[in-house]
Amino acid sequence: MEPTEGFNARSQPSGAEPGTAKGPVPANPGPQAAGFAPEMPPRRRIVKTIRLVATLMLLETYWLFFSHAGKPAGLVSAATHLPVNLASEVDSVAVHSWRAVPIQIPYTGSLTISAHVQRGNSMTMMLTDGNGLQKLKNHKWGSYLGEFYAPHTADFHHTGRVHPGVYYFVIRDKHVETDSPSLSDVSIEARIEP
Repeated sequence: MEPTEGFNARSQPSGAEPGTAKGPVPANPGPQAAGFAPEMPPRRRIVKTIRLVATLMLLETYWLFFSHAGKPAGLVSAATHLPVNLASEVDSVAVHSWRAVPIQIPYTGSLTISAHVQRGNSMTMMLTDGNGLQKLKNHKWGSYLGEFYAPHTADFHHTGRVHPGVYYFVIRDKHVETDSPSLSDVSIEARIEP
């Protein structure tokens, strides 16, 4: 027996025809056998990274949107401090009563409030916070913020700096029922700017 024949006979698997062996089987076949994935081409790695970043950005946007949902000023205005119309409505106030219009301020800025009595009596108008509103409910008088106050007026317009939070624009008719119309309509507009 020649040395070459002995090598071929030993390297062939059992039942294989002579001359079909591919060579000796390595003792350690490499990282794939140990449970590792093969090295990914650089382009596929970049595509997977872009997909991951896009998914994370989408999830963050989703979270930001739904954590701020329902707030009147909206997510975009709060994030970028754009001018926002906070209120635009007409309210009716009965004689010898008052009405508070809530205004949610999304960021520190200049708040402009304009109010006009469209029909009815002159009003006392003021801007207050939750504490001032509570005083008004309990004691029939309240406190106002800054220069946001006008007694017995048909037109109100004021701009002032405010901080984020919930404020209330109070319209109050102090007239007695016998000498004035029973219901007054007041248009209110509120706007915040940086």
